[in-house]
Amino acid sequence: MSEIALLLSDKVYNPSDDSYILTKTISDIDNCLSIALELGSGSGYVSIYRMKKCRKSYTIMVDISPCSVRSSWESAKINGIDDLVDVIQCDAGACIRSMSIDTIYFNPPYLPVEEFNDILSISWSGGIDGITVWSKFFNESYRICRDNCKIIFIVSSLQDIGKIIDIISSMCNEIEFYMCKEFFFETICSVITRCKK
Repeated sequence: MSEIALLLSDKVYNPSDDSYILTKTISDIDNCLSIALELGSGSGYVSIYRMKKCRKSYTIMVDISPCSVRSSWESAKINGIDDLVDVIQCDAGACIRSMSIDTIYFNPPYLPVEEFNDILSISWSGGIDGITVWSKFFNESYRICRDNCKIIFIVSSLQDIGKIIDIISSMCNEIEFYMCKEFFFETICSVITRCKK
């Protein structure tokens, strides 16, 4: 796979270890036949990686930050996939039609803090328990996903994992902790859920 060029700025979350775990997970399980959606696209790295592999597929990238929307769109153009994606400024999946997407993925803000000092804060502040943004993303994902869709996301040991599992279990029939990596202060995992409606 060719290299990925990104338009980055100090107001956009740059790809990090959690981004690479999500990218690897999607690359491993994606059949490239689905209509896909990324919530919180940031620089566009994860979706661009997917689209370089899945040249005949279609992806929607969504972010609430205008800086991230610009970064995602410019990065898509630089990588020559702008004819395969749409980039939308939106709060989570509120702008997406119900039951319209096959595969949804996200790397939500998960640090358990509520501080918002600047526009970059929305890319890492997950609320007091670290799952406020995750919960919003997951609920929106469930609403917009088709029957038997996949919702793939990142979790951190800094979050309340028990609450996350309880929420998923009430909506989806399958949960798989797919790939985990330990760091000095946390463990980050990708999770795959399959939801029948």
